[in-house]
Amino acid sequence: MPVAAQTAWQGIFTHGHLEKGQTILIHGGAGAVGAYAVQLASHAGAPSLPRQVATMRRTSKSIGASQVIDYREAQFEKVLREKVDVVFDLIGGDTQKRSFSS
Repeated sequence: MPVAAQTAWQGIFTHGHLEKGQTILIHGGAGAVGAYAVQLASHAGAPSLPRQVATMRRTSKSIGASQVIDYREAQFEKVLREKVDVVFDLIGGDTQKRSFSS
């Protein structure tokens, strides 16, 4: 548990430099690290974020994501209307490549 939480913290704050008022796209938000990332980002100011986005299943909305995109039903880059400030990608591959346009 501490490793997953620390990995999420480092990814979104130390390396991603997420600040209050910014938007974040979290790929893999239903996994251990992703779930912590959603909660940490939410705690850091999600109520003031224009949109915090997590690509995960619907059940994860209860942990703090303000918008959830089910990757089985839609491509995130077609759903997002605005650019995001930080992408925290726990999937990689094609998802990472498609994130560069977000």
